[in-house]
Amino acid sequence: MKKAGEGDAAAQHHLGLMYSQGSDIEQDYEEAFFWFEKAAAQGKVDAQYNLGLMYDQGKGVPQDYQQAAHWYEKAARQGFEKAQVNLGTMYIENQGVTRDYRQAVNWFEKAAEQGNAYAQYNLGMMYGQGKGVTQDLKQAYVWLSLTAAQEHEKTSELKDSIAKELTPRQLTEAQALAAKKQYQIDHPSESQKPAVTEPQKPAVSETKKKAPAKPKKQTSSKSKKKTSSKSQKQAPAKKK
Repeated sequence: MKKAGEGDAAAQHHLGLMYSQGSDIEQDYEEAFFWFEKAAAQGKVDAQYNLGLMYDQGKGVPQDYQQAAHWYEKAARQGFEKAQVNLGTMYIENQGVTRDYRQAVNWFEKAAEQGNAYAQYNLGMMYGQGKGVTQDLKQAYVWLSLTAAQEHEKTSELKDSIAKELTPRQLTEAQALAAKKQYQIDHPSESQKPAVTEPQKPAVSETKKKAPAKPKKQTSSKSKKKTSSKSQKQAPAKKK
């Protein structure tokens, strides 16, 4: 607590996590918000994400989607994949930002390239539905294949249903593209490596936010994907 009081951003974020989770201290979302805000103002990316999530869920502060989108974007621009997923979904849900499917695709793609399964699923759905991008079932298959490889529930069924819509040649090409993309994700160049690589864990309760017929937000780094295209949100990040 001393370091947090002295302005150390990492200590402030850690203290926010302690208050939000009731870890070795009485749970207090308002105190968590207070410390996340201080760390976020100093540019600490996981604190920016957590602050956005608290605004998003109305924990420790009145729910405010515009502020949620504001802090998600700050973290997203630093390469924080969970913030990218949530910001993309807010563009779809018309929450805090004006609905813009192209922007949604942009942020999903950034997170998907880092290997985020929720972003890969969302991107596959966008290609499959032709929202924010020209409909391309081959690309939809590619991204859903990468998601299925991470064993998300029933994504394989969606992938297989799309495969039936492809010609044998298209399917072979899509499978090759998926393998190439997975290799690129597993072996990123220095310029492609994410800015944030620290481990993550929930800081606030893992409630799910849903919207009809839309891609997903993730509420937990450990939660599994559902087959409907309803929205989910991702959970906060752990300290370094």
